[in-house]
Amino acid sequence: MAQITATIPEDVVKKIDVSASEKGISRSKWVALAIETYLFSGNPESDPTVRYMAADASLDQSHKDPLHDHMTSTQSDVYLEQDHLREEVKRLMHEMEGKNQVIKLQSDEISWLRGECAKMTDHMIIALPPPRQHWWEFWRIKT
Repeated sequence: MAQITATIPEDVVKKIDVSASEKGISRSKWVALAIETYLFSGNPESDPTVRYMAADASLDQSHKDPLHDHMTSTQSDVYLEQDHLREEVKRLMHEMEGKNQVIKLQSDEISWLRGECAKMTDHMIIALPPPRQHWWEFWRIKT
């Protein structure tokens, strides 16, 4: 069973609680039954999205719903938004390619430096004198 989160005005919640307590069911069950009743009623005039859009027009502009804006936008606005998003994706891909090239150059430089360190280590090992056996016994006199 799916769980849905919704923002409901406080006065409506109180009405739901009263109705739910009268019927002896939980608030969640009451809302689920209300949604199911709406879906199977087939009454297009009681469409909550229509009422929501009408009520939304009276709300303060700072509380605009982005989904409502997207639903009411014209087709040309949608195409402009898609073009803007495509350009943004292209710009980000180009930026990513540049960063990948920098990473490859740094990786190549690190590999070269590791090779140089290996060569220097080999030259140093060859230049060092061979280790002496039991060097910690230097104080003993050989007889």
